[in-house]
Amino acid sequence: MAIFFLPLCAILATSLLTQIEYRKTAWKQVHTLPLSLATVVVSKLAVMFVMLGQFFVLFNVGVGLSGTLHWAMVAGVPFPADPLPLIDFLRQDALYVIDCLPIVALQYALALRYANFLVSVGFGFLLWVALAALSWKYGYLIPYTYVMVDYLKQVPGSKAAHVDADIHISALGYFLVFIAIGYAMFATRRQKG
Repeated sequence: MAIFFLPLCAILATSLLTQIEYRKTAWKQVHTLPLSLATVVVSKLAVMFVMLGQFFVLFNVGVGLSGTLHWAMVAGVPFPADPLPLIDFLRQDALYVIDCLPIVALQYALALRYANFLVSVGFGFLLWVALAALSWKYGYLIPYTYVMVDYLKQVPGSKAAHVDADIHISALGYFLVFIAIGYAMFATRRQKG
């Protein structure tokens, strides 16, 4: 999930959700509403975070079911004696969400700026392919690797480079910078739709 599904979901969902208003001149209708640009940008971002939250809830339900449901399907298999480590799941999910914020913010900024969804999706895939940078000692500078670095630091014998910096603080910093840049590009755009 950390290496494949989460970055891919963040890239595609953010880019495509933001692109909805570029069809049928819907941006013109949005801009006729008595709302500020900040309200429009934050509300679309909030919808993205709700979808990201649903992704994590469904993933955790699936992991929980895969760990407990087999006893009902196969005769003779006892129910797991240990409880599910729900607190560990939620703690790791919170860190993954923080690590995923730069991906969402940059994809959102690009999708707000360019009407062609291939620009934001292609740029996201290009940075996602930067997985090869995991073994580079400065790979932590690429914000698309944070989720993978966070996961691989728990795997013994992984090939990822050891990161001395706190990637969660870096992820929050990148998120704030990318959101500010995205809002500035959207607000100063001459043709808003």
